[in-house]
Amino acid sequence: MKTQATPWVRNLPNNHGVIIFVHGVLGDERSTWSSGDQYWPSTLTHDPTFDGQNIYVYRYPSPRLSRAFSIDEIADNMRLVLSTDGVLRHSELTFVSHSMGGLVTRAFILKYRNVVPKLRMLYFFATPTTGSPYALLASIVSRNTPLRQLYPMQSDNYLGTLQSNWLAANFGLKSYCGYETQPYYGQIIVERQSATDLCTQALDPIDADHITIVKPKDQNSTSYRALKGAFQESSRLTITTGGATKAEDRRKPKAAATAKDSASIPPAQVQVKNAPGAMVNSGISAPSTDIAVPSKASNLRENGLALSKDILSFLEERQRANPGVQGPPFFGVGQSQSRSNNDKTPQYMKLSRDLFTERFEARIADLHDEFSRIGLQESELEGAYKHLPTIFGNVDTAIQHIAASIRTLALLCPPDGLYNGISDARLADLAIEEADRVDAMTGKAIAYSGEGERGSGRKPNGIPVGR
Repeated sequence: MKTQATPWVRNLPNNHGVIIFVHGVLGDERSTWSSGDQYWPSTLTHDPTFDGQNIYVYRYPSPRLSRAFSIDEIADNMRLVLSTDGVLRHSELTFVSHSMGGLVTRAFILKYRNVVPKLRMLYFFATPTTGSPYALLASIVSRNTPLRQLYPMQSDNYLGTLQSNWLAANFGLKSYCGYETQPYYGQIIVERQSATDLCTQALDPIDADHITIVKPKDQNSTSYRALKGAFQESSRLTITTGGATKAEDRRKPKAAATAKDSASIPPAQVQVKNAPGAMVNSGISAPSTDIAVPSKASNLRENGLALSKDILSFLEERQRANPGVQGPPFFGVGQSQSRSNNDKTPQYMKLSRDLFTERFEARIADLHDEFSRIGLQESELEGAYKHLPTIFGNVDTAIQHIAASIRTLALLCPPDGLYNGISDARLADLAIEEADRVDAMTGKAIAYSGEGERGSGRKPNGIPVGR
């Protein structure tokens, strides 16, 4: 079958996210995802669920009769191709992987961890995480190198090492899995146990074999529904009881919770992703060099709004003192930043970063602890608050995003006394109703943004990372 001329199925400049398809061993960028005239990546462009997302199909050489790249070499090739094709410029990345493509995706993320803050979700279709016995048979008739890396997992082989490294990294990413339930020539190629290992979300049985699992005939096919459902779930405001999911990922609060505090907000975990309108640049108060720290006894909502306002005032003050300075079109955080990216950070912004860290690091950490104590989390703040001294690239934009994240969480906190006398059960109902309301507003805002900002050069909110 003739291959496509470009890996881009959709590439619109104002789209903030990108969905990346990664085929498996002996597959290719076209036939892997095709069922007759239906080409799965193209089908997404006709579904409003995926509006705002560009679509990219990654390919790598996987010959049957000659030596091919190893999985680690494919991961390096992926880094090269995604960088040069402009895929990594997006602020949000979603990977859809088939079979060995899922191992390639994990290897890529492990080797190039600066992409982690951008990852919205990962979906693995029939990925042999712990290997497949049929790789042994296939390797007898093929010289394709990665087939030998798919042998059933042992502690000292490639898959064992990949699994250990992935677990040790503890990325906390949303990983969805679909597994085959129909035999291919009488055999299940990747068993459920192997296909679902390392996944963190609900598992999806797919009524297809190892090949047709990624060839949905239409939008009603199980594999299509599985991806769509996961994508929708990863974008919405989700609430789960019990507070934080991983206590070890968070610093302990510096002050114990009071009875009043614990009664004011229901014990729920709220994760916000790409909340529209969170970046508010209007109405910034006049800058002040003497910023007052709110009292510990004051309302958490007020503390958060005050801190967000103080951060934006600081930024306005810095920009007024250094007019006209333009930063690079990217930013990121973390010790893994490259020297070239850091060198592209304007000197004025490096100084802003240092002053910002000195002035706000403790306040941000304290407020983060308070939010976490009542189960409030926001992915952008989670990725940045421990790494303020390592911000690189466009520091001004990074500071704006941090302020917006704090404001988003603060607005989710009810004012003092608002829910006095209301039962915990009713509070939980109110929280769920509010989540549904915000979710509906998010959808409308995204749709409006796609029309109102087209061609304006503005980019949607979302923590990007350096490229």
